[in-house]
Amino acid sequence: MAIPSVMPDGVPRDFSEVMSEPDRQAMTPRIVKWVSYEEASALPSVSQGYQDSSGPEHEKLLGEAIKAQGLKFTGETHQEKCCPVFDDGNTMLFSCRAWGEVMAGVWGGSYVDWAWVFPSSLHVEKLPEGVP
Repeated sequence: MAIPSVMPDGVPRDFSEVMSEPDRQAMTPRIVKWVSYEEASALPSVSQGYQDSSGPEHEKLLGEAIKAQGLKFTGETHQEKCCPVFDDGNTMLFSCRAWGEVMAGVWGGSYVDWAWVFPSSLHVEKLPEGVP
């Protein structure tokens, strides 16, 4: 079922027709840091698992940041020290398997290639800047 771009009352769903580009960009969440799953668990989350119906802009931004920064790490590393925190105070938390789906969506392959420890011949881990 497709989501209509206009609500039944005629109001645009994404407001692109009524907002300027700079105003829309100012409203776009940005990743400000990466923290452990434990730290992130105390923050509001726009995801539970993989399917995210409440924060599609966060999901899109996460994929773009992973690609732009060349980030490559497993679900285990995500849970240990690499949960994104956005400037709006939200985070995204994933199971190892679900994180594998995120990375496979960006880089290809199967979720299994990304969920748990991967052989060094398959991928070379690249963490976000500042994450040890």
